Amino acid sequence: MKLVIDKEKLKSIQDEKATKKKYTLLLVDDEPANIEALTMILEDTYNIIKAYTGDEALAFIKEDPNPSRIHLIISDQRMPGMSGVEFLKQTIAIIPRSIRMILTGFTDINDIIDSINEGKVYKFLTKPIEPKDLLISIQRALEAYELEKQNIILIEQLKEMNENLEKLVQERTEQLQESLTILRKQKEELEYLSNFQDTLVNELEVLSITDPLTGLANRRWLESFAKEECEKAFRKQDEISVIMLDIDHFKRYNDFYGHAMGDKCIKMVAEVIKKSIRPKTDLAARYGGEEFCCVLTRTGLEEAWKIAESMIHALKVEAIPHEKSETSSMVTISLGVYSALPTDEGAWKELILRADDYLYKAKTNGRNQVWFKE
Repeated sequence: MKLVIDKEKLKSIQDEKATKKKYTLLLVDDEPANIEALTMILEDTYNIIKAYTGDEALAFIKEDPNPSRIHLIISDQRMPGMSGVEFLKQTIAIIPRSIRMILTGFTDINDIIDSINEGKVYKFLTKPIEPKDLLISIQRALEAYELEKQNIILIEQLKEMNENLEKLVQERTEQLQESLTILRKQKEELEYLSNFQDTLVNELEVLSITDPLTGLANRRWLESFAKEECEKAFRKQDEISVIMLDIDHFKRYNDFYGHAMGDKCIKMVAEVIKKSIRPKTDLAARYGGEEFCCVLTRTGLEEAWKIAESMIHALKVEAIPHEKSETSSMVTISLGVYSALPTDEGAWKELILRADDYLYKAKTNGRNQVWFKE
């Protein structure tokens, strides 16, 4: 009896089987036998696409409506026409996040260097290779692919959170710590991601402690800095000063000129404050709304008062118009200064509170002035 095969049903079964495989691999080698050998090892686990030259593989990628579905490329190095490195180099612009690997029988050190520098190759494998070693290398490469994808998503989430609420920043920071723990465990196997991890940590730390509008420290960083510096000042018996200031009649400015101009005004005042303090030892922060706070280390009252006065004069030079101010035709600021020799390690809260009291006195006594402890 003749065996009858339903071709459509067979294709449906094959398509269903392919969709269950999470990753797609592109194999490129001018030796058909090599392609078939690799296919036999990998096809049970991965979707396989075959090409026999670099030109053929590149044309396939360019014509594919969704080339990013190719998660990993394994290419021979020495092929007629286009070398493996040159082929991989041209794929970077089209599918930048795909993992690239070289599998070749030649171990020329120059090929290895070119692969890493130009082709952004994750790993350089030599023939012959044990199937088990190949499978492990591919598995590690795809783990790196997934981890990088997760990190990209995490960065975007953290940026969005920093623009919203500090509470969300705290929650996502805890998630980040969990992610960093995972990264540390996988560091030995994912060495190629180590530089990326260091950069990611630095960027996220900056995002979590910086005010997005002014670029100054945010309140979270300010309180941490003030606490640490008070502890140092207490141990070393150094004076420390705090300046609290805000923009006079800012609500009227915002209502009259609009929120866009209000943001611009806040940024200009922040720049004046930033230029007035010592960048290596002091900290300027946006305390909230139009209010700012500066912590001046190893600084007595007289020097702190001079710095506060310099802020008033520097802002006067900027000459920002304020038609609705009852104090001046230009934008002005009021400042409170408090200096002390900390009596205990927790004195930082008292410093900020007292400086805020003197700011209130400056505002209630005519604004555009500095008040301080006699």
